Amino acid sequence: MAQESQTFDIPIEVAEVYEQLFVPSIFAEWAPVILEAVDVEAASAAGKRLLDVGCGTGIVARTARQRYGSDVSVVGVDLNPAMLTVARRIAPEIDWRQGDAGRLPFPDDEFDVAVSQMAAMFFLDLRQAVAEMARVVRPGGLLAWVVPASLDEQPAYGPFVDVAVATSTSRPELLGGTYWKLGDRNALAAVLRR
Repeated sequence: MAQESQTFDIPIEVAEVYEQLFVPSIFAEWAPVILEAVDVEAASAAGKRLLDVGCGTGIVARTARQRYGSDVSVVGVDLNPAMLTVARRIAPEIDWRQGDAGRLPFPDDEFDVAVSQMAAMFFLDLRQAVAEMARVVRPGGLLAWVVPASLDEQPAYGPFVDVAVATSTSRPELLGGTYWKLGDRNALAAVLRR
């Protein structure tokens, strides 16, 4: 794919639809799962900080804020301004930043935990994004990702993707291919180990 398609620059209307339809039906259920996996409260004795990379409209960051209150400092970062506009409207108390996962705008060892839910497949350079997440998390901190399994492992999504690709007028191949490309658990684990 060309560099331009990889920025996934979307208009505000699409970000609003994403928040209204996809967050409650798909993404909201996974936010508590990723937070339970990292157990941010146990990750640090004091000054707990959580970074949500590729936060979109911010469901993981918002769920963390609801779960931990002011005990944990929550920051969301996303490349797309429209997604951040929606995130800021819904939860203005959270620190939302525009930035690329491959060049995170934070100093080394800034966070106790970094998470990324349903975003890693859109990163321009997954290895660089993983390295950046590791850089901004303190030694002994935690990193966690949620990505969809391959379409072969999720047959119920096949008809949805077929309809979306057939009816979309703007870059349907992004949904048809990009969204599911990290579904090979072994390949993803190899990237994370490197």
